[in-house]
Amino acid sequence: MKSFNPIISTEPEWLGLGDVMWFLPTIKKLSLSLNQKLDVVTRYPQVFINNPYVNQIFDFSTFDMQSQIGNQYFFRPFSNVDGMFWFTINNRQSIANNCRISLLPHEENIEFYPQGAAPEYLPHKYIYLNASIRGVDRDFGQASWQRLADILNENNIPIVLEGPTNGTHNLNIKNGLNLIGKTNSLSETWHVINRSTAFVSFDTGIYVFAGSTQTQIFLINSYFEDRWHRPCRQSSYDYKFSVIKGDCEEKCMSNLKYYKTDYGLYQFAVQNCPLQIGFKCIPSIEKVAKNIIDYWKTI
Repeated sequence: MKSFNPIISTEPEWLGLGDVMWFLPTIKKLSLSLNQKLDVVTRYPQVFINNPYVNQIFDFSTFDMQSQIGNQYFFRPFSNVDGMFWFTINNRQSIANNCRISLLPHEENIEFYPQGAAPEYLPHKYIYLNASIRGVDRDFGQASWQRLADILNENNIPIVLEGPTNGTHNLNIKNGLNLIGKTNSLSETWHVINRSTAFVSFDTGIYVFAGSTQTQIFLINSYFEDRWHRPCRQSSYDYKFSVIKGDCEEKCMSNLKYYKTDYGLYQFAVQNCPLQIGFKCIPSIEKVAKNIIDYWKTI
């Protein structure tokens, strides 16, 4: 009989960085349960480098899925998921459940194992702004991000701005560092976030990634239930974590009520506020700035 190794696939291939990070708790539990390291098929190999629960890392383009026919330890938890209700579930538990296990609270932590050390060029204290370019449901826009940076700088709070050149609002940082396009790996990004006094972000892939660090996280609220994507650290969803809320707490994107039509359940367009009140779930720039300034005064 053919011998198989335990292996997990982070399908579908369109999953983003944050989505793939959710696989880490399940990989750890499977490895400990089976007393074997897992092979991983993914398009984000850097997520799994140095991971003590991972054996080999394969790319989708070269991995032969057919070779795993008959392997009961070939886990494909999201292979048939289209992402339609991505914001109505706890992705960590969904991945685990589809691998025939569940995660206990102390098993929901996301563990990343960075290479190297924190760069020496970083300020002693600073706020990391994740000014990712996204849709109107998770982005202030260039002018408003710049206003937030200006308010913080005017209050003598240094800022570090980091991210890909084509995916980050390029702001004028008067006090701090603009590292857009200058970091070379996930490990370097991890060190920049981990060294920060606080990390400020909408719910994006780097926000999920930041949940593997020990820094204070400020999540800018939007229209889904933040608990499903909230980092679990020290077996707690509240460890070094705050949500900056807007004026609407309907959390419509996490409520099937807003997916219901005469023909079934369909995801509404994320670029439109279902309540037609203009995304009041997102807080104002002034409120975000006040939360950060108040925190800065306590450290």
